[in-house]
Amino acid sequence: MMNSINMDMETNKRSSTGILKNFSVWNRKMHRYFGCVPGTSFVGFHVHVNGVHHCTLRYKQIRHLHSLLKQEFGSAALCPFPPRQLLKLSVKQIEERRIQLENYLQKITRNPVIVSSTTFCTFLVSAQKETHNDNLEKVQLPIYLMDRQKTLVDVQSMEQSRTVLLKACEQLGIPAEVFGDLSLFILRREDNGSFSLVKQLQDFESPYLALRSVFGAVLLVIRKYTWDLSADARFLLNASALDLLYAQTVADFENGWLHATEDQDIKLRLYQGRGDRLKFLEFARNLKHYNYVQFMPCICDFPEPDSMAIVSAGNKELCFQICGATGDIVQEWCFKVTRIRCWRITTLGDALNGTNSSNTAQLELSFEYLMSKNKHRWITVRSSQVVLMSLTLQKMVEELVKKANGDNSEQAGKIVTQNTLPYIRMDGSKQEISSSSSSLANDTSDHSTPSRITFKRDESRDRISFGNSVYDDIGDDDL
Repeated sequence: MMNSINMDMETNKRSSTGILKNFSVWNRKMHRYFGCVPGTSFVGFHVHVNGVHHCTLRYKQIRHLHSLLKQEFGSAALCPFPPRQLLKLSVKQIEERRIQLENYLQKITRNPVIVSSTTFCTFLVSAQKETHNDNLEKVQLPIYLMDRQKTLVDVQSMEQSRTVLLKACEQLGIPAEVFGDLSLFILRREDNGSFSLVKQLQDFESPYLALRSVFGAVLLVIRKYTWDLSADARFLLNASALDLLYAQTVADFENGWLHATEDQDIKLRLYQGRGDRLKFLEFARNLKHYNYVQFMPCICDFPEPDSMAIVSAGNKELCFQICGATGDIVQEWCFKVTRIRCWRITTLGDALNGTNSSNTAQLELSFEYLMSKNKHRWITVRSSQVVLMSLTLQKMVEELVKKANGDNSEQAGKIVTQNTLPYIRMDGSKQEISSSSSSLANDTSDHSTPSRITFKRDESRDRISFGNSVYDDIGDDDL
Protein backbone atom coordinates (compact mmCIF):
# COMPACT_ATOMS: atom_id res chain seq x y z
CA MET A 1 0.00 0.00 0.00
CA MET A 2 1.02 3.58 -0.54
CA ASN A 3 1.58 6.01 2.27
CA SER A 4 1.35 9.72 2.80
CA ILE A 5 3.12 11.78 5.40
CA ASN A 6 2.29 15.16 6.83
CA MET A 7 4.56 17.10 9.17
CA ASP A 8 3.10 19.98 11.15
CA MET A 9 4.44 22.68 13.41
CA GLU A 10 2.91 22.95 16.86
CA THR A 11 0.58 25.80 15.95
CA ASN A 12 -3.11 26.31 15.35
CA LYS A 13 -2.80 27.03 11.65
CA ARG A 14 -4.92 25.04 9.26
CA SER A 15 -2.99 21.99 8.17
CA SER A 16 -3.87 18.98 6.09
CA THR A 17 -3.27 15.28 5.96
CA GLY A 18 -3.71 13.23 2.81
CA ILE A 19 -4.00 9.66 3.88
CA LEU A 20 -3.73 6.19 2.55
CA LYS A 21 -1.42 5.13 5.30
CA ASN A 22 -1.03 8.42 7.02
CA PHE A 23 2.06 9.76 8.77
CA SER A 24 1.45 13.16 10.32
CA VAL A 25 4.46 14.74 11.97
CA TRP A 26 4.99 17.74 14.21
CA ASN A 27 8.20 19.17 15.53
CA ARG A 28 8.83 20.01 19.12
CA LYS A 29 11.93 21.07 21.06
CA MET A 30 13.04 18.26 23.33
CA HIS A 31 15.67 17.97 26.04
CA ARG A 32 18.47 15.50 25.48
CA TYR A 33 18.37 12.35 27.56
CA PHE A 34 20.16 9.01 27.32
CA GLY A 35 23.35 10.33 28.95
CA CYS A 36 23.84 13.27 26.58
CA VAL A 37 25.20 16.62 27.69
CA PRO A 38 22.74 18.12 30.23
CA GLY A 39 20.99 21.29 29.12
CA THR A 40 21.37 20.69 25.39
CA SER A 41 18.33 20.17 23.20
CA PHE A 42 17.25 18.97 19.79
CA VAL A 43 14.17 19.09 17.58
CA GLY A 44 12.12 15.90 17.58
CA PHE A 45 9.47 15.16 14.96
CA HIS A 46 6.41 13.45 16.43
CA VAL A 47 5.12 10.92 13.94
CA HIS A 48 1.47 9.92 13.98
CA VAL A 49 0.29 6.90 12.01
CA ASN A 50 -3.36 7.12 11.02
CA GLY A 51 -4.00 9.73 13.68
CA VAL A 52 -2.29 7.91 16.58
CA HIS A 53 1.16 8.78 17.91
CA HIS A 54 3.69 6.26 16.57
CA CYS A 55 7.18 7.55 17.33
CA THR A 56 9.46 10.57 17.62
CA LEU A 57 12.40 10.99 15.22
CA ARG A 58 15.26 13.40 14.73
CA TYR A 59 16.42 14.66 11.35
CA LYS A 60 19.56 12.52 11.59
CA GLN A 61 17.48 9.39 12.14
CA ILE A 62 15.38 10.03 9.04
CA ARG A 63 18.62 10.72 7.12
CA HIS A 64 19.92 7.35 8.34
CA LEU A 65 16.76 5.69 7.04
CA HIS A 66 17.40 7.35 3.68
CA SER A 67 20.93 5.91 3.56
CA LEU A 68 19.64 2.41 4.34
CA LEU A 69 16.99 2.62 1.64
CA LYS A 70 19.56 3.97 -0.81
CA GLN A 71 21.82 0.98 -0.17
CA GLU A 72 18.94 -1.42 -0.76
CA PHE A 73 17.02 0.20 -3.63
CA GLY A 74 19.51 2.63 -5.21
CA SER A 75 19.26 6.37 -5.75
CA ALA A 76 16.85 6.04 -8.67
CA ALA A 77 14.10 4.71 -6.40
CA LEU A 78 14.40 7.66 -4.01
CA CYS A 79 14.05 11.41 -4.22
CA PRO A 80 16.84 13.74 -2.96
CA PHE A 81 17.07 14.02 0.80
CA PRO A 82 16.87 17.48 2.43
CA PRO A 83 20.44 18.79 2.88
CA ARG A 84 22.20 19.23 6.21
CA GLN A 85 22.77 22.69 7.66
CA LEU A 86 26.02 23.56 9.42
CA LEU A 87 24.65 26.33 11.64
CA LYS A 88 21.87 26.24 14.21
CA LEU A 89 18.51 26.52 12.52
CA SER A 90 16.14 29.40 13.12
CA VAL A 91 12.43 28.82 13.69
CA LYS A 92 11.77 29.64 10.03
CA GLN A 93 14.47 27.22 8.87
CA ILE A 94 13.07 24.48 11.10
CA GLU A 95 9.69 24.96 9.47
CA GLU A 96 11.33 24.78 6.03
CA ARG A 97 13.07 21.56 7.04
CA ARG A 98 9.78 20.17 8.30
CA ILE A 99 8.19 20.80 4.92
CA GLN A 100 11.18 19.31 3.09
CA LEU A 101 11.12 16.16 5.24
CA GLU A 102 7.40 15.86 4.78
CA ASN A 103 7.69 16.10 1.01
CA TYR A 104 10.52 13.56 1.02
CA LEU A 105 8.59 11.04 3.08
CA GLN A 106 5.42 11.57 1.09
CA LYS A 107 7.26 10.75 -2.12
CA ILE A 108 9.21 7.67 -1.01
CA THR A 109 6.16 6.09 0.59
CA ARG A 110 4.35 6.12 -2.73
CA ASN A 111 6.55 3.17 -3.67
CA PRO A 112 4.85 -0.03 -2.40
CA VAL A 113 8.14 -1.96 -2.54
CA ILE A 114 9.79 0.50 -0.14
CA VAL A 115 6.83 0.63 2.21
CA SER A 116 6.61 -3.15 2.47
CA SER A 117 10.37 -3.66 2.77
CA THR A 118 11.90 -5.14 5.91
CA THR A 119 14.22 -2.12 6.20
CA PHE A 120 11.41 0.43 6.23
CA CYS A 121 9.12 -1.56 8.52
CA THR A 122 11.84 -2.56 10.99
CA PHE A 123 13.11 1.01 11.23
CA LEU A 124 9.67 2.35 12.13
CA VAL A 125 8.96 -0.43 14.62
CA SER A 126 12.35 0.26 16.26
CA ALA A 127 11.55 3.98 16.45
CA GLN A 128 8.19 3.10 17.98
CA LYS A 129 9.91 0.96 20.58
CA GLU A 130 12.49 3.62 21.43
CA THR A 131 9.90 6.39 21.69
CA HIS A 132 7.72 4.41 24.07
CA ASN A 133 10.82 3.44 26.06
CA ASP A 134 9.87 -0.21 25.87
CA ASN A 135 12.34 -3.01 26.49
CA LEU A 136 12.38 -5.89 24.04
CA GLU A 137 10.66 -8.76 25.78
CA LYS A 138 8.55 -11.80 25.17
CA VAL A 139 4.88 -11.13 25.86
CA GLN A 140 1.60 -12.96 25.54
CA LEU A 141 -0.56 -10.81 23.31
CA PRO A 142 -4.32 -11.39 23.53
CA ILE A 143 -5.86 -11.50 20.05
CA TYR A 144 -9.59 -11.90 19.56
CA LEU A 145 -12.04 -13.11 16.96
CA MET A 146 -15.18 -11.03 16.61
CA ASP A 147 -17.10 -13.33 18.99
CA ARG A 148 -14.58 -12.39 21.73
CA GLN A 149 -12.83 -15.75 21.52
CA LYS A 150 -9.39 -14.96 22.91
CA THR A 151 -6.08 -16.48 21.91
CA LEU A 152 -2.85 -15.68 23.73
CA VAL A 153 -0.04 -15.44 21.18
CA ASP A 154 3.62 -15.51 22.23
CA VAL A 155 5.38 -12.61 20.49
CA GLN A 156 8.29 -10.25 20.90
CA SER A 157 7.06 -6.85 22.04
CA MET A 158 8.29 -5.13 18.86
CA GLU A 159 7.29 -7.75 16.29
CA GLN A 160 5.52 -6.32 13.28
CA SER A 161 1.82 -6.67 12.54
CA ARG A 162 2.15 -9.18 9.72
CA THR A 163 4.39 -11.48 11.74
CA VAL A 164 2.00 -11.30 14.71
CA LEU A 165 -0.95 -12.03 12.42
CA LEU A 166 0.85 -15.05 10.97
CA LYS A 167 1.61 -16.43 14.42
CA ALA A 168 -2.01 -15.97 15.46
CA CYS A 169 -3.26 -17.71 12.33
CA GLU A 170 -0.90 -20.64 12.86
CA GLN A 171 -2.01 -20.96 16.48
CA LEU A 172 -5.70 -20.80 15.51
CA GLY A 173 -5.25 -23.27 12.67
CA ILE A 174 -6.20 -20.76 10.00
CA PRO A 175 -4.55 -21.77 6.71
CA ALA A 176 -2.03 -19.63 4.89
CA GLU A 177 -4.30 -19.52 1.83
CA VAL A 178 -6.59 -16.94 3.48
CA PHE A 179 -3.82 -14.92 5.13
CA GLY A 180 -3.91 -12.24 2.41
CA ASP A 181 -7.61 -11.71 3.14
CA LEU A 182 -7.05 -10.90 6.83
CA SER A 183 -5.92 -7.89 8.82
CA LEU A 184 -5.42 -6.84 12.42
CA PHE A 185 -7.63 -4.08 13.78
CA ILE A 186 -7.89 -2.24 17.06
CA LEU A 187 -11.54 -2.37 18.10
CA ARG A 188 -13.39 -0.45 20.78
CA ARG A 189 -16.31 -2.02 22.63
CA GLU A 190 -18.96 0.43 23.78
CA ASP A 191 -20.96 0.17 27.01
CA ASN A 192 -24.11 -0.78 25.09
CA GLY A 193 -22.40 -3.81 23.55
CA SER A 194 -21.78 -2.27 20.14
CA PHE A 195 -18.30 -1.88 18.67
CA SER A 196 -16.38 0.43 16.37
CA LEU A 197 -13.10 0.00 14.49
CA VAL A 198 -10.42 2.37 15.76
CA LYS A 199 -7.68 1.63 13.24
CA GLN A 200 -6.20 -0.97 10.92
CA LEU A 201 -2.65 -1.92 11.90
CA GLN A 202 0.07 -1.55 9.27
CA ASP A 203 3.13 -3.76 8.95
CA PHE A 204 5.46 -1.05 10.27
CA GLU A 205 3.63 -1.09 13.61
CA SER A 206 4.07 -3.27 16.64
CA PRO A 207 0.58 -4.42 17.70
CA TYR A 208 1.74 -4.64 21.32
CA LEU A 209 2.92 -1.03 21.35
CA ALA A 210 0.04 0.20 19.19
CA LEU A 211 -2.46 -1.10 21.73
CA ARG A 212 -0.68 0.81 24.49
CA SER A 213 -0.89 4.07 22.53
CA VAL A 214 -4.69 4.01 22.22
CA PHE A 215 -6.75 5.11 25.20
CA GLY A 216 -9.86 3.34 26.42
CA ALA A 217 -11.14 -0.23 26.45
CA VAL A 218 -9.82 -1.64 23.19
CA LEU A 219 -9.12 -5.10 21.77
CA LEU A 220 -6.85 -6.44 19.06
CA VAL A 221 -8.98 -8.43 16.62
CA ILE A 222 -8.56 -10.39 13.39
CA ARG A 223 -11.05 -9.59 10.65
CA LYS A 224 -11.54 -10.68 7.08
CA TYR A 225 -10.60 -7.59 5.08
CA THR A 226 -11.37 -7.98 1.41
CA TRP A 227 -14.26 -6.74 -0.70
CA ASP A 228 -14.08 -9.76 -3.00
CA LEU A 229 -17.03 -11.99 -2.05
CA SER A 230 -15.47 -14.93 -3.88
CA ALA A 231 -12.88 -15.05 -1.07
CA ASP A 232 -15.58 -16.54 1.19
CA ALA A 233 -15.16 -19.86 -0.61
CA ARG A 234 -11.60 -20.18 0.72
CA PHE A 235 -12.83 -19.67 4.28
CA LEU A 236 -15.44 -22.42 3.95
CA LEU A 237 -12.77 -25.02 3.21
CA ASN A 238 -11.22 -24.85 6.69
CA ALA A 239 -13.01 -25.17 10.04
CA SER A 240 -10.95 -22.48 11.79
CA ALA A 241 -11.31 -20.01 8.91
CA LEU A 242 -15.03 -20.77 8.86
CA ASP A 243 -15.19 -19.98 12.60
CA LEU A 244 -13.56 -16.60 11.95
CA LEU A 245 -15.91 -15.72 9.08
CA TYR A 246 -18.98 -16.85 11.04
CA ALA A 247 -17.95 -14.93 14.18
CA GLN A 248 -17.39 -11.77 12.12
CA THR A 249 -20.70 -12.06 10.26
CA VAL A 250 -22.66 -12.66 13.49
CA ALA A 251 -20.94 -9.69 15.16
CA ASP A 252 -21.67 -7.43 12.18
CA PHE A 253 -25.30 -8.61 12.17
CA GLU A 254 -25.77 -7.98 15.89
CA ASN A 255 -24.02 -4.62 15.58
CA GLY A 256 -26.56 -3.49 12.98
CA TRP A 257 -24.15 -3.46 10.03
CA LEU A 258 -26.21 -6.00 8.08
CA HIS A 259 -29.65 -4.73 7.13
CA ALA A 260 -32.34 -7.40 7.53
CA THR A 261 -36.11 -7.24 7.30
CA GLU A 262 -38.13 -8.62 10.19
CA ASP A 263 -38.59 -11.96 8.43
CA GLN A 264 -34.89 -12.13 7.50
CA ASP A 265 -33.95 -11.32 11.08
CA ILE A 266 -36.07 -14.19 12.37
CA LYS A 267 -34.57 -16.63 9.89
CA LEU A 268 -31.00 -15.62 10.70
CA ARG A 269 -31.58 -16.00 14.42
CA LEU A 270 -33.11 -19.42 13.78
CA TYR A 271 -29.96 -20.58 11.98
CA GLN A 272 -27.84 -18.98 14.70
CA GLY A 273 -29.78 -20.75 17.44
CA ARG A 274 -29.34 -24.08 15.69
CA GLY A 275 -25.62 -23.47 15.28
CA ASP A 276 -25.96 -23.96 11.53
CA ARG A 277 -23.05 -21.80 10.44
CA LEU A 278 -23.17 -22.64 6.75
CA LYS A 279 -26.88 -21.88 6.44
CA PHE A 280 -26.38 -18.66 8.40
CA LEU A 281 -23.57 -17.51 6.12
CA GLU A 282 -25.36 -18.54 2.96
CA PHE A 283 -28.44 -16.54 3.97
CA ALA A 284 -26.43 -13.57 5.29
CA ARG A 285 -24.61 -13.18 1.95
CA ASN A 286 -27.92 -12.10 0.40
CA LEU A 287 -28.58 -9.37 2.95
CA LYS A 288 -28.11 -5.70 2.25
CA HIS A 289 -24.65 -4.50 3.32
CA TYR A 290 -23.15 -7.95 3.79
CA ASN A 291 -19.34 -7.59 3.86
CA TYR A 292 -19.59 -3.84 4.47
CA VAL A 293 -17.76 -1.80 7.11
CA GLN A 294 -19.97 0.67 8.94
CA PHE A 295 -18.49 3.80 10.50
CA MET A 296 -19.69 5.82 13.46
CA PRO A 297 -22.33 8.52 12.85
CA CYS A 298 -20.75 11.58 11.26
CA ILE A 299 -21.49 14.97 9.70
CA CYS A 300 -21.53 15.47 5.93
CA ASP A 301 -22.50 18.24 3.51
CA PHE A 302 -24.68 16.03 1.32
CA PRO A 303 -27.48 16.38 0.43
CA GLU A 304 -27.53 19.44 2.70
CA PRO A 305 -24.85 21.09 4.88
CA ASP A 306 -24.47 19.63 8.38
CA SER A 307 -26.39 16.46 7.56
CA MET A 308 -26.07 13.64 10.07
CA ALA A 309 -25.17 10.40 8.31
CA ILE A 310 -24.10 6.82 8.84
CA VAL A 311 -21.49 5.87 6.24
CA SER A 312 -20.86 2.28 5.17
CA ALA A 313 -18.32 0.94 2.69
CA GLY A 314 -18.51 -2.22 0.60
CA ASN A 315 -19.42 -3.65 -2.79
CA LYS A 316 -17.37 -0.94 -4.55
CA GLU A 317 -19.37 1.92 -3.02
CA LEU A 318 -19.75 4.34 -0.13
CA CYS A 319 -23.30 4.34 1.22
CA PHE A 320 -24.65 7.38 3.08
CA GLN A 321 -27.73 6.85 5.25
CA ILE A 322 -29.01 10.32 6.09
CA CYS A 323 -30.57 10.66 9.54
CA GLY A 324 -33.50 12.87 10.42
CA ALA A 325 -33.94 14.96 13.56
CA THR A 326 -35.04 11.90 15.55
CA GLY A 327 -32.15 9.76 14.32
CA ASP A 328 -34.24 7.69 11.91
CA ILE A 329 -32.92 6.98 8.39
CA VAL A 330 -34.77 9.26 5.97
CA GLN A 331 -32.61 9.01 2.83
CA GLU A 332 -29.94 6.76 1.38
CA TRP A 333 -27.33 7.67 -1.23
CA CYS A 334 -24.70 5.35 -2.70
CA PHE A 335 -21.51 6.61 -4.35
CA LYS A 336 -19.67 4.18 -6.64
CA VAL A 337 -15.91 4.05 -6.16
CA THR A 338 -15.41 4.06 -9.93
CA ARG A 339 -17.06 7.48 -10.13
CA ILE A 340 -14.85 9.08 -7.48
CA ARG A 341 -12.24 11.09 -9.39
CA CYS A 342 -10.06 11.85 -6.36
CA TRP A 343 -10.21 12.29 -2.61
CA ARG A 344 -8.31 14.13 0.07
CA ILE A 345 -8.14 14.39 3.85
CA THR A 346 -7.80 17.70 5.62
CA THR A 347 -6.92 18.34 9.25
CA LEU A 348 -8.78 21.25 10.80
CA GLY A 349 -6.75 23.29 13.26
CA ASP A 350 -4.70 21.70 16.03
CA ALA A 351 -6.09 18.18 15.82
CA LEU A 352 -3.06 15.98 16.26
CA ASN A 353 -1.79 17.21 19.58
CA GLY A 354 -1.49 14.01 21.55
CA THR A 355 -1.58 10.26 21.50
CA ASN A 356 -5.31 9.79 21.96
CA SER A 357 -6.91 8.55 18.78
CA SER A 358 -9.94 10.71 19.50
CA ASN A 359 -7.85 13.68 18.40
CA THR A 360 -8.65 12.70 14.82
CA ALA A 361 -12.19 14.06 15.34
CA GLN A 362 -11.28 17.22 13.42
CA LEU A 363 -10.38 15.38 10.23
CA GLU A 364 -12.37 15.77 7.03
CA LEU A 365 -12.52 13.45 4.04
CA SER A 366 -13.61 15.03 0.75
CA PHE A 367 -14.12 13.24 -2.54
CA GLU A 368 -14.95 14.56 -5.99
CA TYR A 369 -17.85 12.59 -7.41
CA LEU A 370 -19.25 12.33 -10.93
CA MET A 371 -22.93 13.06 -10.25
CA SER A 372 -23.90 12.96 -13.92
CA LYS A 373 -22.10 13.31 -17.22
CA ASN A 374 -19.69 16.29 -17.04
CA LYS A 375 -21.04 17.28 -13.61
CA HIS A 376 -18.83 16.79 -10.55
CA ARG A 377 -19.42 17.65 -6.92
CA TRP A 378 -17.18 17.68 -3.88
CA ILE A 379 -18.71 15.82 -0.92
CA THR A 380 -17.17 16.21 2.54
CA VAL A 381 -17.43 14.00 5.63
CA ARG A 382 -16.29 15.07 9.10
CA SER A 383 -15.60 12.12 11.36
CA SER A 384 -13.06 10.58 13.75
CA GLN A 385 -12.79 7.62 11.32
CA VAL A 386 -11.97 9.36 8.04
CA VAL A 387 -8.50 7.79 8.03
CA LEU A 388 -10.09 4.34 8.03
CA MET A 389 -12.51 5.52 5.35
CA SER A 390 -9.58 6.57 3.17
CA LEU A 391 -7.78 3.26 3.70
CA THR A 392 -11.00 1.51 2.77
CA LEU A 393 -11.25 3.50 -0.46
CA GLN A 394 -7.67 2.58 -1.27
CA LYS A 395 -8.31 -1.12 -0.63
CA MET A 396 -11.32 -1.06 -2.95
CA VAL A 397 -9.36 0.64 -5.73
CA GLU A 398 -6.47 -1.81 -5.38
CA GLU A 399 -8.80 -4.80 -5.63
CA LEU A 400 -10.53 -3.29 -8.67
CA VAL A 401 -7.15 -2.79 -10.36
CA LYS A 402 -6.08 -6.33 -9.49
CA LYS A 403 -9.30 -7.74 -10.94
CA ALA A 404 -8.98 -5.62 -14.09
CA ASN A 405 -5.44 -6.95 -14.58
CA GLY A 406 -6.66 -10.53 -14.25
CA ASP A 407 -4.59 -11.15 -11.10
CA ASN A 408 -6.41 -13.91 -9.21
CA SER A 409 -3.39 -15.23 -7.31
CA GLU A 410 -3.82 -16.18 -3.67
CA GLN A 411 -1.32 -14.84 -1.16
CA ALA A 412 -0.03 -17.34 1.38
CA GLY A 413 2.01 -16.03 4.28
CA LYS A 414 5.17 -17.36 5.83
CA ILE A 415 7.66 -16.15 8.42
CA VAL A 416 11.16 -15.62 7.10
CA THR A 417 14.54 -15.67 8.83
CA GLN A 418 15.60 -12.83 11.10
CA ASN A 419 18.29 -10.41 9.95
CA THR A 420 19.98 -7.46 11.63
CA LEU A 421 19.72 -3.78 10.75
CA PRO A 422 21.82 -0.83 11.96
CA TYR A 423 19.72 1.72 13.83
CA ILE A 424 20.64 5.18 15.16
CA ARG A 425 18.95 6.15 18.41
CA MET A 426 17.87 9.64 19.41
CA ASP A 427 21.07 10.15 21.38
CA GLY A 428 23.16 9.33 18.28
CA SER A 429 24.34 5.92 19.48
CA LYS A 430 24.17 2.97 17.12
CA GLN A 431 22.81 -0.49 17.70
CA GLU A 432 22.06 -3.61 15.70
CA ILE A 433 18.40 -4.59 15.73
CA SER A 434 16.72 -7.83 14.66
CA SER A 435 14.38 -7.58 11.71
CA SER A 436 12.00 -10.51 11.78
CA SER A 437 9.57 -10.23 8.91
CA SER A 438 7.03 -12.13 6.93
CA SER A 439 6.31 -12.49 3.26
CA LEU A 440 3.54 -13.46 0.92
CA ALA A 441 4.72 -16.69 -0.62
CA ASN A 442 2.55 -16.44 -3.73
CA ASP A 443 2.84 -12.70 -4.27
CA THR A 444 3.50 -12.45 -8.00
CA SER A 445 2.40 -8.86 -8.47
CA ASP A 446 4.64 -6.54 -10.47
CA HIS A 447 5.71 -3.89 -7.96
CA SER A 448 7.57 -2.02 -10.66
CA THR A 449 4.20 -0.84 -12.00
CA PRO A 450 3.00 2.19 -10.06
CA SER A 451 -0.27 1.97 -8.17
CA ARG A 452 -3.21 3.50 -9.96
CA ILE A 453 -3.84 5.85 -7.07
CA THR A 454 -1.98 9.06 -7.87
CA PHE A 455 -0.62 11.55 -5.35
CA LYS A 456 -0.47 15.33 -5.49
CA ARG A 457 0.38 17.95 -2.89
CA ASP A 458 -1.28 21.36 -3.10
CA GLU A 459 1.29 23.69 -1.53
CA SER A 460 -0.98 26.75 -1.74
CA ARG A 461 -3.63 25.03 0.40
CA ASP A 462 -1.26 22.81 2.43
CA ARG A 463 -3.36 19.90 1.24
CA ILE A 464 -2.65 16.45 -0.13
CA SER A 465 -4.97 14.84 -2.66
CA PHE A 466 -5.23 11.41 -4.25
CA GLY A 467 -6.43 10.73 -7.78
CA ASN A 468 -8.30 7.51 -8.50
CA SER A 469 -7.18 6.14 -11.87
CA VAL A 470 -9.96 3.56 -11.87
CA TYR A 471 -12.15 6.58 -12.54
CA ASP A 472 -10.52 6.84 -15.99
CA ASP A 473 -12.03 3.48 -16.96
CA ILE A 474 -15.61 4.81 -16.83
CA GLY A 475 -17.47 4.89 -20.12
CA ASP A 476 -20.77 6.45 -21.06
CA ASP A 477 -22.53 3.16 -20.35
CA ASP A 478 -21.55 3.44 -16.69
CA LEU A 479 -23.31 6.77 -16.19
